[in-house]
Amino acid sequence: MDVSADYIKMCESAEEVQKKWVPNIGDWCLDSENEIKVLGNVVNYYAPSKSAAGPGCGGCSLGYKLKTWLPRQDQLLEMMDGQGNLPLVLQGLCKKADSWGGKEYKSFEQLWLGFVMQEKYHKTWNGENWVLP
Repeated sequence: MDVSADYIKMCESAEEVQKKWVPNIGDWCLDSENEIKVLGNVVNYYAPSKSAAGPGCGGCSLGYKLKTWLPRQDQLLEMMDGQGNLPLVLQGLCKKADSWGGKEYKSFEQLWLGFVMQEKYHKTWNGENWVLP
C-alpha cells in the first residue's frame, strides 16, 4: 500500500473521490493527527463530512477525525465499476498509461488514481493538483 507523501497529496486533492468515502473497516486513511491509520473499527472515528457523532459512535465526540482516505488498488478498481468489464477496464488503463508517457507514477495506487480521475472526472495530475485540461 502506498503511503508516500506523493500519494497522500494526490488523495487529498482528489475531492471527488474523498466526497464518496464512507469509512469502513480496513480502510487506510490519514487522521487529524496526520497519522496513517488502518481502520480496525469505525466506532472511534468520524469523517469531516459526517456529523460529530460519526458512524456507529452512538453520539460520542471522542476519537480521531479522519482527514483523508487513501484508497487501495481494489477500491480504485471498484470506482471504475460500470465502465465495462475487468478486461476492458484493464485494457483502458494500459492504453492510458502508454499515452501518459513522461508522467511517472511511483506506485500502482498512483497509477489507478490517475486513471480514475481522468476517466471519471476528466482531470489530470500536474504534480500539485488535479486539473481539467
